[in-house]
Amino acid sequence: MTSTVRRLHGARDDEAVRRIFRATLVLGRPLDGVPLGMRAYERLCLGWYLEDGRQSARVLVDDGNVIGYALVCTDEQGHDRWVRRRALALGVRAVPAAVFDGFWRRRLRDAAVLRALPKPAGAHAHMNLLRAARSGSGALALCLEIDEVCRNAGHTAWYGEVNAPAGRRVNALERVVGEVVHRSPNHTLTWMTGSPIERLTVVRRLHAEAA
Repeated sequence: MTSTVRRLHGARDDEAVRRIFRATLVLGRPLDGVPLGMRAYERLCLGWYLEDGRQSARVLVDDGNVIGYALVCTDEQGHDRWVRRRALALGVRAVPAAVFDGFWRRRLRDAAVLRALPKPAGAHAHMNLLRAARSGSGALALCLEIDEVCRNAGHTAWYGEVNAPAGRRVNALERVVGEVVHRSPNHTLTWMTGSPIERLTVVRRLHAEAA
């Protein structure tokens, strides 16, 4: 059966998004262990897209199963307000845990880097697929759907972040998605994988549809 992209339908789709998030957290693989406060971190990462931004979220479905998702934000200010309100509560948990937990020490360091970066476009998206689904056309279908959502909201570009082994994927991303405008070490994933991992910020420019 051909994969299709559709809107979120209900709680089952929400749980499928969470399941894929957990299953792919480390370059397409799950965490070996669950750090203290991981559920709160998951809610911070996904909550806005499943609540306030729900109408812009999409899932990729194959034979009735959700195998990927695109979480799209066309309201950066609304997203930032939502995250700020909840990040403080997570920080109260994470800072003490960072004394003992390597995950949180590095995640807080990465968060500080991300906060300092300028936003290269007025919309952003997180796209993710199960590892077994990454070799097909699903990623392209989700990418085109993100284009449509952002274009319909009046945006001329969107950006996303991609984690990759240092020195790899830049050429492929620029050929298929758009310009890589920033590169920085991902300290958390470097620690988890034992190899240098970069966070690549890519901007996709949208062309107006022909009349």
